[in-house]
Amino acid sequence: MVPFELVKEYLPEYFDKYGGGKVRDAFYLFNLYQAFVYRGDDHKHLYGTCFLSMDKIQELTGLRRDRQAELNKILIELGMLNVVKVMYNGRLKNLYIPMLPESAEQKRISEMIGR
Repeated sequence: MVPFELVKEYLPEYFDKYGGGKVRDAFYLFNLYQAFVYRGDDHKHLYGTCFLSMDKIQELTGLRRDRQAELNKILIELGMLNVVKVMYNGRLKNLYIPMLPESAEQKRISEMIGR
C-alpha cells in the first residue's frame, strides 16, 4: 500500500474510531518513524528499524512520552507499527518498525493467487 491509499481508504474509519486529534498525531509520529528508518550498511541487523529515544521524539515533535505511548498503541493496533525491545549498553531500548498495512486490493489479489 502506498501512503495516499492509506489516507483514502482508512482515514475516515480511523477518525471515527480514535478521534481526529489522535489520528493526526499518530500519522505524524508514523511519518517521523519512516523518516528515521535506518538504511545503512554498518549494522545490517538494524536495517528497517527506527531507534529514536522517546526524549528525542519529544524534542522533534513536542509529543510527551505518555502521548507517544498512546499513539504507538494505536499504530500497533492498526498494523502500522511493530515495537521490539532490545538490550543496548545495559538498558532496554525500543526499536520501531513502521509498516504500511495491506490494502484491500492487495488482500483481494493475495486471496486470488492463494497466498
